[in-house]
Amino acid sequence: MRKFSIAFILLTISACGGTSDSPTSAAIEKLEAQVEALSQQLEEGSTSTTTTTPTTTTTPTTTTTPTTTTTPDVTTPPDPGMSGEDRDVLLGQFFQARDAVIAGDLFFADCAEGILGEIVFELIDRSPNDDELLLLEGCLYEATMTPSTTTAAPATTTAAPATTTAAPATTTAATVLQPFPSITPDTSTPSSNCRELFPEAEEVPARDYILNLQNKVKDVFNNSTYWYFSPTGSIAKNGPESFWWWEVFLEDVSTSFPTKFETIRVEEEINETHFYKDIYPEDEIKWDDYLAYSQAVCDAANNVGTKRQAQIKMTQLLNHRTDWPGHASKWEAFPYIETGPTIFEAPKLPGLEHYTKYITGAGVIIVGGENVPDEAFLTARESVIYMTSARPEFREILKTNGTRISLFNDDTVSVLPEYRGLSEDTGFAMGKTDSSMPANARFMCWPDHWDAGGDPVIHEMVHTINHIVFEEINETYFYERIYKLAINSIENGLFYTGYSQILAEGVEQDMSHFVGEFWAITVEGYMMNRPGFKNSHDTREWIAENDPELYDLITRYFPTEPWEFCKGVDALYIGDGVNHAYDF
Repeated sequence: MRKFSIAFILLTISACGGTSDSPTSAAIEKLEAQVEALSQQLEEGSTSTTTTTPTTTTTPTTTTTPTTTTTPDVTTPPDPGMSGEDRDVLLGQFFQARDAVIAGDLFFADCAEGILGEIVFELIDRSPNDDELLLLEGCLYEATMTPSTTTAAPATTTAAPATTTAAPATTTAATVLQPFPSITPDTSTPSSNCRELFPEAEEVPARDYILNLQNKVKDVFNNSTYWYFSPTGSIAKNGPESFWWWEVFLEDVSTSFPTKFETIRVEEEINETHFYKDIYPEDEIKWDDYLAYSQAVCDAANNVGTKRQAQIKMTQLLNHRTDWPGHASKWEAFPYIETGPTIFEAPKLPGLEHYTKYITGAGVIIVGGENVPDEAFLTARESVIYMTSARPEFREILKTNGTRISLFNDDTVSVLPEYRGLSEDTGFAMGKTDSSMPANARFMCWPDHWDAGGDPVIHEMVHTINHIVFEEINETYFYERIYKLAINSIENGLFYTGYSQILAEGVEQDMSHFVGEFWAITVEGYMMNRPGFKNSHDTREWIAENDPELYDLITRYFPTEPWEFCKGVDALYIGDGVNHAYDF
C-alpha cells in the first residue's frame, strides 16, 4: 500500500517539473521529506492512516457482467450539483488516469498540476471531491480517451499475465502479443427455473403453442410503424424490433407452455396462414430447442441472461434464417476482458482460428487475423471509445450483447470464417442475431495509411448501435424522427445521393436505400469532421448550419468534444486553398 503512494509522489514530481507552473523548491523539499518519511515507515513496517489505494476486485467469469470494480477506500459524499452517475464516471476515469501515471504515462499528472497546483499532491492520499472532479474533467477525458504508449496490466474479468508490457501505438505485425489469460467459467449464478418463475403459465397443445408463437413473431417482423415505403415499393425498415420481440417472448413463456413433444411440423398451417416460407423453412421443430428458448427467456427475465440470447434461441426454435452463415448460433462467442490499448492473442475458438489478435474498448470486442496491422486495432478501439463517450451507458449494453468487430484486410469479407463466399468489400453492421460486425481495415485511416472518404468502423458502428442499443432500449425518440429528417434533407438537396451501393441481384437503388443509409453516413461525417471526406455532411459546422435538426439528433447520442480523426492527415494538404482529400 505504501509503495503506491511513494511511486505516485515521485512520478508526479517528475511530471510537474517540466511545466511552466512547477512547484517551488520549498514544495519539492516538502515532498521529498514526505517520501523519506514514508520510506522510513516501510522499513519499520508501519502503515499510514491517510494513504488510500483503490481496491480492484477481479472475478473470473465468461459472462458479460462487468467484473472490475475500482472503489476508493476514502469517499467524498456526492454534491447535490452532480449526479451520482456522473460522479461515478469521473471517479472511475480518475483512478484509470492515476494508474496510467503509475505505469509511466505522465500526461494526467502534468495536466492536473496545471489546473489544481499543489493541491494535486493531496490526491495521492485521498479521492477528489466533486468540485475537483469537475475541474479535472478535461484532463480526465484526454487521459482516458487517448491511447497511451504505455499501459498497465488489463483490469480484467480474470487475472492478467504476470508481465503486461503494452504494445505501443505503432506496433507492427511482428510484435509479440500478450497471451490471453485463462478464464474460469462463473457457475455461481444458476439458471432460473421457468415453472417456479412463472407458476401461473398454462399448458396448451403443442401445435397451438407453436403456431401462436410463430404468428406473434410474424407480427413483430411485419410491424411497419417506423418503416419508409418508396414509390417503387421498396422498404427501408426501422424500429425497436428487439424490444417488440422481447415483449412477445416474455408474454409467451410467462403465460403458456406446450405439451411435451419430440419433434413437430407445422408447415401446413404456415401455408394456410400465408406465412413467409423464406422466413420459416419446412423444418422440424424440436423439443430441446423449445427448452433452450424458454430457458433463455426465463434467464433474461431474472437478469441472469440476455434478451439477445433469447432472440437467438427463438430463431433456432422456429428455424428463422439460421441458414445465414454469420448467425450467432453457429459460432462460439469470444469472452470479454478489459485490455486497455494492449493487443492480446485471441482465444482459440472452434472454427475461428483465423482470429489471432484481440483487443477491447467501450464494451466492444475487436478481433482480426495476422495480416491486420496493429494500428487498425488501436484506431478501431479509439473510435468506439470516442463514439460512446457521450452515452457511457451504451457500453454495458454493447458488452452484455457480445458486440464484436471482425477486422479484415483483404478484398472482401469472405476471408473471415463466418462470411465465406460473401462479396462485400467494406463491411456491414452487426444485427440482433449476427455473430459480429465485419470491417475492412484497408478503408481505415491512420498515419502512413491514409484513406479519405469514409471509415467502415465508424459507419457500421452507427448501424450496430441502432440494432443492439436503440432496439433494446426502445428508443422511440430516434425512430419517430430519423426518416422524416432523411426525407427532408434529401428533398432539399442537402444529402448527397450520387453514390452507389452493393445491392442484391435484381434490386435497383432508390429512395429507400438513401433513407436507410442517411443516419450512418451523416453521423460518420460528423465523427470524422474532415472537409471533403464526405460529399455532404462532412463537418460538424456544416451540419449545424445546414441541417440543424439532424445536428440536434446526432448530439443527443454522440459526443461534441473535439476529436482528431485521421491524425496527421493535415500535413498532406498543400495549403493552396484546394481540397486535396482525394489525392492520396
